[in-house]
Amino acid sequence: MTRWAAGLHFLESLPSPWEGGQWAFLGARPVYRLQVHQQGSGTQALLEAFWQKWGQAVAAHQPTAVVMASARGSLQPFLEGYETWKAQKRVSPTFSPETTLGTLATWVAHRVGCEGPAWSVSQTCVSGLYALQSALLWHQLHPTEKVLFGAVETPLAPFFVEAMAALRIYSSRTVFPYSLPGTGQNTLALGEAIAVGIVGPLPAPFEITHGVTGTARPEAGQAYTAVAQKPLQRLLAQLGEEPPDFVLLHAPGTRQGDATEWEAVRAVWGPLPALSIKSQVGHSLGAAPLVALRWATYLLEGGPWPQLDYKPFWPSEPPPRRKEAVVIALGFGGAMGAVRIRRV
Repeated sequence: MTRWAAGLHFLESLPSPWEGGQWAFLGARPVYRLQVHQQGSGTQALLEAFWQKWGQAVAAHQPTAVVMASARGSLQPFLEGYETWKAQKRVSPTFSPETTLGTLATWVAHRVGCEGPAWSVSQTCVSGLYALQSALLWHQLHPTEKVLFGAVETPLAPFFVEAMAALRIYSSRTVFPYSLPGTGQNTLALGEAIAVGIVGPLPAPFEITHGVTGTARPEAGQAYTAVAQKPLQRLLAQLGEEPPDFVLLHAPGTRQGDATEWEAVRAVWGPLPALSIKSQVGHSLGAAPLVALRWATYLLEGGPWPQLDYKPFWPSEPPPRRKEAVVIALGFGGAMGAVRIRRV
């Protein structure tokens, strides 16, 4: 993604800086659950909870295209359908459309009255930034139009939580905070989330000034879940030589990944103020970058800087100025991305 000016007109999320959820246990594993009323479970239920709160505000922007992201899609309905089939019972006739990732964007398009193109993207935990990148590219082709982008993740199915635990990166802590990015431990803890924004012409409350995505082979001796430092440095350098006022780190709580990410940031911009919100809201996979982007806009507007329950190895004091921020996303196998925004 190259440099160009695009407006960020609307961004909302669950969890948000003022409306979150609560930590709970799924089996022996800590997870972060949203405090929203849901009829049923899965992606559609979370979307419905979101539309009840912000559907009218989103639809008022009249987006002409929709791009949505998810790293895993709607897991629980898929697993339930599989168990039904294994028991030699009849699978629901809506099983396939309800568990097909591409349907996610069409659901959203229907809700906001968009009859233009709608598509879904999936690229590990960078998925949300790929949705934003796709929206920016579409807006570049149609500079007078607004494009809706977003991500939804509902990974709190017992099977999937144990699948993540099998990677040996899941938190084994039994007391809060369960996710401790930057402490030298593997303490990832999953959460669920949804975030939706609008890219369109300026003027807007925020300007997206830079954005980039890429992929790099993991370094020798590092886990598949860790990022390579030198490629990440090259990626971040494309966001501008001048350091932002603060950085929202991906930092999900993996020992190698957290350290490498911070070293790359420090190599490019020095030890600037940084933050990871994973200890507050867990790791929502493909939705995590956009939830972090929502937090970044909140902090750029002067929202209270979060007080952490641990001491990370990066500077965590509030920045003296809040005009520009960078949000980073990293994924399995060396997927990476970052976006730089400025308060107008």
